[in-house]
Amino acid sequence: MSDRMPDQRLSSRGRHRAPAAPASAPTTRRLRGKTAKGALALSLVLALGGYTFSEMTTQRVAAATEQTAVAAAAHKRAVITEERASAVVTAQAAVSEATVVQTSASGSMSKADLAPLADAVATLNGLIDQVPVSRAAAPAAAGGSTRASRGVTRGPAPSSVGDATPTADPSAAPTADPSAAPAAKPAGTDSSTGSSAAGEGSSGPAGAVAKSDTAQQAAVTPTPVTAKVAPGSAFRAPAAAGPSDKVAVSLEKAAAKVAELTAKIKATSEANMSAAKAAAAEAAAKVQAQQVVAAKAKAAADLAAQKAAQRRSVASYANGMIPASALCDIKFAAGETLRCDAADALAKMDIAYKAEFGNDMTVTDSYRSYASQVSCSITKGTLCAVPGQSNHGLGVAVDLGDGIQSFGARQHEWMLAHAGDFGWTEPDWASPSGSKPEPWHWEFTG
Repeated sequence: MSDRMPDQRLSSRGRHRAPAAPASAPTTRRLRGKTAKGALALSLVLALGGYTFSEMTTQRVAAATEQTAVAAAAHKRAVITEERASAVVTAQAAVSEATVVQTSASGSMSKADLAPLADAVATLNGLIDQVPVSRAAAPAAAGGSTRASRGVTRGPAPSSVGDATPTADPSAAPTADPSAAPAAKPAGTDSSTGSSAAGEGSSGPAGAVAKSDTAQQAAVTPTPVTAKVAPGSAFRAPAAAGPSDKVAVSLEKAAAKVAELTAKIKATSEANMSAAKAAAAEAAAKVQAQQVVAAKAKAAADLAAQKAAQRRSVASYANGMIPASALCDIKFAAGETLRCDAADALAKMDIAYKAEFGNDMTVTDSYRSYASQVSCSITKGTLCAVPGQSNHGLGVAVDLGDGIQSFGARQHEWMLAHAGDFGWTEPDWASPSGSKPEPWHWEFTG
């Protein structure tokens, strides 16, 4: 059958064409068949596209989940490594301080008293040696501080989360670094807009997957762990939160025990040293006091011996017959002499007298030779003793002026109150009620 359109017919007057006759039945069926085939092809295309999109979404979610798990494992390894590094630094500080205290306390405490601390330090050192920490981790956590007692051999960090005996080097795993570039996004995602390569918007399935990936990656971003002990500082107890790794916990518990024993031994040692210093000071004070007493006793003995020698030096001479070589000058009275011990005592008394009155005492007579006694007896009569019987002839008597020669004078009253302190006295016969009152006459009795 021909597909040619039927001829159009003209109207009766030939002014317009008449409408064509309706298509035949075979032509209609042919058009319907083509339409059905097109719809079937479109359905197949749509079904295949939906399956491909669903499969891509599933793969994307699986990749994001796997990436999240890997990042979480890496973060866990980094946290464990940092916790162990921090615990090692804390333990090293405890060992260092304990070593210093042990050395300083060895002089004031016995080995038995120091044994608990020594055992605790040995245990802690053993734990430090067994910690498989990266060689760069511990110094980085504490600003480069090193172990005080001996070097620490540190191995790799755990290869899996919660593994107490690590087999993989944590330095190869990703670590948290705020300045690092963001993790790579799944394939098919535009880095600038987050939309898929197929052109879905952020509100479509691919956009939702991209957002989910980003959120999961942000959720597992590692948080840096800082060391609990600053370089060079003394041991400090771990923070209340504490580490989660069992190895780090064991280290910090052992370090805390060492620190506790260190504090106790330090306090005991300081108390012992303070007590020893106090005892030494007390003993030194006693020795010094004994030395002072001994020195005073020796001085007194020497003085007594000197006086005895001085007495003996003139004892062999008769009254008024003592040679000038056996006598001593009175320091503040020129030309006057006495027995040496009497002259020394009079000089000391004059110092006190001058402090009270502002001037030296006046000596009008001291040692009298026998010839002087005879002359005095001739000129003064009974005012002078019988020649050969006067204490002036023994070099132990003086006659004083400057007010002392008057009973009731302030100077005479001072002599009555203080002369005895220096071994001088007013004899009874010279007192106001005596047989021959002489307020100026004073004698040395030693």
